Formats: sequence, structure tokens, C-alpha cells
Amino acid sequence: MSRLGIPRTLNYDLYFKIEPVQNFFISYGIMTISNETIEKLSQLNILLYHSLKVKSIKDANDESLHFTQEKVSLKDEKDYYVNNIDVKLKSILKPDEKIKLYIEYEGSINGYSHIMGYVKDRVDKDFSILRPDSHAYPIISQPFFESILKSYENTFLYKITIDVPREYTVGCGGVLKEVIYGKSRNIFQYSCEFPTWRFDIGIAQYSLIEDKDMNLKIFAFPEHRDNAENVVKKELKRAFDLFTALFGDYRKDSYFTVIEIKESYGSQAGDNYIMMEEHGFSNDTKKLTHLYHEIGHIWNVKVRYNIQLARFFDEAFASYFEALAIKRFYGDNAFKEKMELYRRYFISEVDRDKINYYTPICEYGKYKIGHNSYTKGPWVLYVLNEVVGDETFCKIIKNFLNAFKDKEADFKDFQRVANETSHIDLEEFFSQWIYGIESSECLYGGKDLSYMIKDID
Repeated sequence: MSRLGIPRTLNYDLYFKIEPVQNFFISYGIMTISNETIEKLSQLNILLYHSLKVKSIKDANDESLHFTQEKVSLKDEKDYYVNNIDVKLKSILKPDEKIKLYIEYEGSINGYSHIMGYVKDRVDKDFSILRPDSHAYPIISQPFFESILKSYENTFLYKITIDVPREYTVGCGGVLKEVIYGKSRNIFQYSCEFPTWRFDIGIAQYSLIEDKDMNLKIFAFPEHRDNAENVVKKELKRAFDLFTALFGDYRKDSYFTVIEIKESYGSQAGDNYIMMEEHGFSNDTKKLTHLYHEIGHIWNVKVRYNIQLARFFDEAFASYFEALAIKRFYGDNAFKEKMELYRRYFISEVDRDKINYYTPICEYGKYKIGHNSYTKGPWVLYVLNEVVGDETFCKIIKNFLNAFKDKEADFKDFQRVANETSHIDLEEFFSQWIYGIESSECLYGGKDLSYMIKDID
């Protein structure tokens, strides 16, 4: 058994009753928890959003457990507040033992936009969104950021029931099992078919667009229904077909879901679904291509939590895959324009703060500047692509994905796979583009591609 070093949630079975007009929700249900530490535990620590209040916690025998809850700031992020819940267990939870907790809580949420600009999560009459980013459902974690990141390594199964007023529809990345229509309220039931690391809920007066051949569901705002039907569906299909042809079929199952969310709420990808901001449903090609970025996240590997902060193995990859899709669908000039746009964004960050110039990619997480992986990151893959050629580059990505689908990768793992697949010593490339800052000089200095690869190939 792989140990996280913290207790692990194996399963959520939760009910949510959403009151959009009142900006309020209640939730209750069961968490199944496994002790994957080497310690005997007498208590568990649970985190929720700071304004959500726990009403009760019981064990499998329906006996109430003593708990305390307190709004606290994270020990390593002072402006980041959570409801910290300490639960005292009736009996010791030994290593590898499991326990079921019944938890009931309620309240409102208002995001963390002062810390993470996109996390504007709320319950509202126009649009509601509940995500782990806002701790809308409980996680097992200590009140510090590193522990929260560690908890995201956890994978679990879930079954969720969402009860909403009848004019609303619920989008979720899981499988829609049943909808119960009532006179005043509708109930949506979702579950996942395989272990996943998150679930997200979007609630609005959605239009539902389906394609049975693709096993696709799109939850779109009514004003974007036609675009979803006539444009988004086509773009999704050709992006999936392209990335599958280049890097192999990487989906865990055959279904896929797209949930439209409000602009600036942060497009995201989960297992077999994406949450896409409104610009992804527009007729503007330059905005529409962001769909390719989010779809590209399906072809991301699993990485160690401390490496994840660098954002290279998710955002750099998705950004370059977006550029490759642009190249295939709109031509070389559009591709080069996209790469130069990435360069200009990186230069603007350097002008703002020279730490972005002098920090190698491998240390982005340490200095919390992983945003550069969206811009400088795709140039790393572009240069690698040019050095090894298209066919070998795609083999590198495919082999890397297959090797680290279920186990954690780091930069050395990527280098090893690239060397073994290409049969080229890529030490100089990784020295300049991952572990050093020569790449910053190339991008900031406006060097062309031939200059970038002259000492590598």
C-alpha cells in the first residue's frame, strides 16, 4: 500500500441542498477514511471553508463524536482561512484500519480571490460553483498549505446528490446516474466510475447539449447554447482526435463532460471533464483555442506535490499542446504567433520582477512563480521538439505519460525518459532549459529558434 503519510479519504457519499437565492447550502453524508500513516490515531483533522459550520459528526454506530471547530489561518499562508475541525475518535484507529464518519455542515462561501484570483466560488442565483479549491466539501488535512497539497494526492470514489430549485441544472464531472424532477425542486445524482482526486459542481440555468456518439455532455449557459452545439462540440472532437493521434488514448473512460463557468472563475480540468470559462464558448477563434489547453490537461502525468507547485508538468504541457493544436488547425503562422505571445507574457513578468528571469524552472515551486510555466514552459517543449523531431517528441511524451500515469514524476524522470526514447544525450538541453537560466536569456533577448538549439542538437 502506498502511504500518503496522512489519513486518506476513500469515499464520499454526500448530499447537497442548494439555496441559490439565499446564497446558502447544507450538506451531509459519509466519509470513509483509511489510516495510511504508521501512527495509531485518536483524532482526525478536517478542513472546510472558514464560514461553513459543522452541525454534527457521528461514527458508524450513529454515536456522536466530540469535535471542536475554529476559524484559523494556515500556518504557512496567514491570509488563507479555514474552518479547522478536530474530531476525537471513540477508539484508536490503527494503521490500515478504516472508519466511517457521518458529517453535517452548512453555510455560505465567498471564495479565496484575495489569494487565488480565480477562486471566486459562491452560491448565487445566477451561478453557483462548489470546488475543493474553496473547501466546499471536507478534506483530511492539517491547517497548513503543504498538508492541503499533500491531501490532493489522495484519490477516492464518490457519490453525490445535489438538490436544487427546479429552474436549475447541475453539471458535474462524474457520471450522471439519475435526475428526479419534482414540482419545486430537482435532484441530480452523480458518481465516479474510477478513483479521482476531485469533484466540482456547477449550478445554473444550463442548457444541456449531448452527443451520444462521443458520449459527451456540455452544460452551457442558455445564451451560448447554439455555439456549444455548433462550434464547441466540433472543436472538442478534433482536439481529442489530434491529441490521441499524437500521444495515445489517455482517457480513463469513454465519457467526457464540459461545464461552462463564469468568466475569471478559472478554467480547470479534472478526470474526463473540464470547467471552461465563457470565452471558450465564443466565436472568437483566439479565445476558443483555450479549449485546447484545457483538453490538453487530460494528457498530464501525476507529479510529486512539491514539484506540482512549479506547474510545469500540467500548465507547460497543456500550453504547448494548445499551440500544437493551433498549428494543426490554423497553420504555422498562427502557431508562431502563439509562441511569440507566450514569450511576450514572460518578458512582461521579467520586467515586473527579475526573480522570473533568474529562477530556473525546477525552482518555480520554491519561489511560488509557477505562473511562468504557462509562458516560458511551452518554449521548453518547443525547443525539445525541434531538437529531437516531431516523431521522437511525440514518443517521448507518450512514453512519459505511460510511465507516470499512476506514479509520481519529477524533472529527472522526464529527462531520463527523454534520453532513453530519443537515444540522444540531452544533458545540455536540460541544463539550459530546466536547471539553468540560459533559457531566460534566449527568450528575454529575443533570440530565434536556431540560436536556441545551436549548442544542443
